[in-house]
Amino acid sequence: MKLTKQEQAVVIGTFITMLGQDLVNEHIDKSKLESAIPIFNEMEDNTTPKQKRESMISLLEKTMDIFLKENHSNSNQS
Repeated sequence: MKLTKQEQAVVIGTFITMLGQDLVNEHIDKSKLESAIPIFNEMEDNTTPKQKRESMISLLEKTMDIFLKENHSNSNQS
């Protein structure tokens, strides 16, 4: 699944929020976080709430399409 930069930012922001910064810091390489956070923050600053919602909907739709496709093909193999 190919994600846009805005969709990637939604995933990063959502997971960091859900897991908490401390847990993320424990499990994600520090250099990756140091590289990603400034890019993420800049994207957040330049993204409107409407653009963020549109990215979230797009991401959900893509994920559901893949989920249903994979489950459909798995049920045909049974």
